[in-house]
Amino acid sequence: MDKIIRELHKAYDIFNERKFNGEGVRDGLLKFDFAIFEDKEQNKLKCLIEYDGEFHYKKYYVEQNFEIQQIHDQRKDNYCKEHNIKLIRIPYWEQENLLHILKEKLK
Repeated sequence: MDKIIRELHKAYDIFNERKFNGEGVRDGLLKFDFAIFEDKEQNKLKCLIEYDGEFHYKKYYVEQNFEIQQIHDQRKDNYCKEHNIKLIRIPYWEQENLLHILKEKLK
C-alpha cells in the first residue's frame, strides 16, 4: 500500500500522511491508514483511505477482536460521515486492483 501511495503522490501531486488520527476520534485510539491532502501544508483534507485486511471480514484470532474491529470500522465510517470526509475503503480481495481503484476514486 505504501508503494502505491508513493506512485499516486508522483502522478497526482497529492500529499499524504500515514496513520492519520482525525481530530475528535475518541482520544486518538482510531487511526486511519492514510490521509490524502490537497496541499503540502496538510490543511485541506481530500479523503481518508482504509485498507481492510481479512480480519475486518472474518474471525481470525479471537471472536471478541473481530467484534471490536467491526465497532472501530463503524466508528470510522460515522466519523467521516459526520465530518463530511470522503472515505475510501479497499477490501483485501481487491489488492490486485489497488492502484486502479485509488486512481478512479481520487479523480
